[in-house]
Amino acid sequence: MIGKDQALETLTKFRGAGLLTEAEVNEVNTAFLSCFAFADAVQLADSLHVPPDVAALISSIAAFADSARHALDLTHPSAIVGHLARVARLASDVRGALPWCKHPSIDAGQSAIKSLRCESRWLDLDASMDQVRRRAIDALLIATQVSIQATADREIIAETDTLPIVVTLANHGTTPVTLTDLAVSGAITRMSGPVTVLPDSTERVSIMISGVPGGRQWWINTRVNSLFPSVRSSVDGLTRSGGMLLAPFIVPGVAVPEELRRTTDVTVSVTIDGVGITTSVGPITHRTADPLLGLQTTAVSGSPAVTLAFERGLEWIPAGKPIARQLRLSIKSFSDRGQTFALKVVAPVGVHVDSLPSSVMLGPGQQRELFLKLRGTLPQGRYEFGVVGRSTGGEEFLEGFQTLRYSHIQPVNFYHSSALYLQSVPIEVPSRLMVAYVPGVRDDVDAMLRQLGVAGVAVNAEDLLSVDLSKFSTLVIGPRAYEVHPEIASQNARLLDFVRNGGTMLVLNGQYPTTQSGVLPYPAVLSRPAPEHVTTADAPVRVLAPRSRLFNWPNVIGATDWSDWVRERALFVPSAVGPQYTHLLEMHDPGEKENENSLLVAPLGKGTFIYSTLTFFEQLPGGVPGSARLLVNLLSAGCRPGGEASARC
Repeated sequence: MIGKDQALETLTKFRGAGLLTEAEVNEVNTAFLSCFAFADAVQLADSLHVPPDVAALISSIAAFADSARHALDLTHPSAIVGHLARVARLASDVRGALPWCKHPSIDAGQSAIKSLRCESRWLDLDASMDQVRRRAIDALLIATQVSIQATADREIIAETDTLPIVVTLANHGTTPVTLTDLAVSGAITRMSGPVTVLPDSTERVSIMISGVPGGRQWWINTRVNSLFPSVRSSVDGLTRSGGMLLAPFIVPGVAVPEELRRTTDVTVSVTIDGVGITTSVGPITHRTADPLLGLQTTAVSGSPAVTLAFERGLEWIPAGKPIARQLRLSIKSFSDRGQTFALKVVAPVGVHVDSLPSSVMLGPGQQRELFLKLRGTLPQGRYEFGVVGRSTGGEEFLEGFQTLRYSHIQPVNFYHSSALYLQSVPIEVPSRLMVAYVPGVRDDVDAMLRQLGVAGVAVNAEDLLSVDLSKFSTLVIGPRAYEVHPEIASQNARLLDFVRNGGTMLVLNGQYPTTQSGVLPYPAVLSRPAPEHVTTADAPVRVLAPRSRLFNWPNVIGATDWSDWVRERALFVPSAVGPQYTHLLEMHDPGEKENENSLLVAPLGKGTFIYSTLTFFEQLPGGVPGSARLLVNLLSAGCRPGGEASARC
């Protein structure tokens, strides 16, 4: 009998001699390891006390597994197809002879299957035989050198559309394979009859599908007390149209592994060497070619026929002042049919919308941008504003999504409503304030400052050297910008000269590279290995310098401005700083020591340098009024009240 180590050594020799391609090596290697893997699972099942007829079947599985290992020829893996086929059939027989054990996580109140709850030893046997059957079928398909794929011509399909998919069965081995049945989620047609695929040939079957569910995150639902409630999922991880789940097979969502979750499923029944097997081959996929990454395969998911989406989920509005705002609404069709629908605006009292068409027509897959002009005034508060599309058939379109893409994971679609918040805040902004903002990580602060009436421009780090800083009153370095753009540090002497000549420089949320020598004008030290944070959003705040102009002009900062903050208050707070800094705030998490370094200010020449660890990049998107008012005060440090101008403002 060939041993595992000797087999892998032989496999390496074949690859080095060019007798096997890399793909063939991977297939044979996987099949070989699967043989040993399910043999181990058989031994586990054999050690349990089972009925005599089941024990006999398990012994037969072990015998055929040993035969497969004896007969394994790495140059001709089809030699073990017969043995693996018998293992797969016997594993299915054992699985059918055993009761399906109710998973402990399933609700005990489901009396219909209460009698199927098993003792722990039966749970072990239940799981073991599932594993044996799955590994046996996987090994059989690999040894037979059969590949089965279901593909569609697009990645996202409108939930109301009908689309053909193609199931391709390619036989690269020496054993004929017969496709006897095909089950595809959402299928509205069936295959006409069995299809036999001869060695070195390929057959394709076309199936029409409809109602593909949207690929929404299972854990996102309506929040209760700012928390997502527990979610129950199908035990097989398949998302079903309309959220329909089979009651006996519902488990808590956290009990389903992420790799099992899918919006579509393709299950095939094939006959190999006279043995019929049924197995899932995964979801329907879409294939594209990337010039750098090569072939990319993504799972197909559904979406609404039309999506509506604003650029962001919140817009800042100065309270009590005339609104002259233009919002961009992206409208996209994912359907292969034309769409005609009317748009309805949901707006608070006091806000009116211009330039809204009475109806919108989109061709298949077409995208349009609409610009909505808002006018009016709003008192202080948070208001909902949204746009809803309604088709002639009564279908409503009221959501959109953003896609998160990385080469090492499947794309993730994050859905959100076609609405946003209008956050109206009482705020004053000096008329001569002019800001140059260098964006950092997770940073949309510069856009929100413009919504508040702050004049300024966003400056890319690579363009900073060519910018005439004398035109600006304030320079802002965004969160972690020194970490992701090390070229900024090389220009730091010029930036500090801007401050010495009368400018204001505000550095937001740096990490260790920010505190290195030469970046800040005066020393600041972060604790190692773990820096200090203020992670409690409502941690008490003590103002150390209440008479500082940074707390009193142009906006008076009071106790309410520290209310309703979100997530963390401050990150990467220095544990020690130079004596040149003035400490403005003290805050710390419960049970932690006091820290007065979350907001620091220091004079530098004719100007002002400010270092802030406050999480403005989280508070402004979160609509926290006090954060907006305080940030404008910090930006205005070089300005003078009453219209009296300083060197810069």
